[in-house]
Amino acid sequence: MPEHPSNHDRFIKQVLGRPDLAAAFFARTLPSAIVESVRLDELKLVESGFVDAELQESFSDMLFEVPAQDGKRIAFALLFEHKATQDRRTAVQILGYLAHV
Repeated sequence: MPEHPSNHDRFIKQVLGRPDLAAAFFARTLPSAIVESVRLDELKLVESGFVDAELQESFSDMLFEVPAQDGKRIAFALLFEHKATQDRRTAVQILGYLAHV
């Protein structure tokens, strides 16, 4: 794995590092029931490390916090796995990340 993040990783983190763009992303990709239950206009990027030290070289995450309509705090974690070529095993790879956490 390269020592430096790829251009794709930097691009995603720069774009979704802006709360307004991250909120727009969530508004368009999450189920409407979830979007309606949170206040995306108050979305905040939370400083986070890697999910697991063993997975540190495999992926990084972005963690967001948003208030629900009832005032409770909710966290959204994003995992992006960029592939330079098509890989049918990507879903299994991500499932492994989730099972390991």
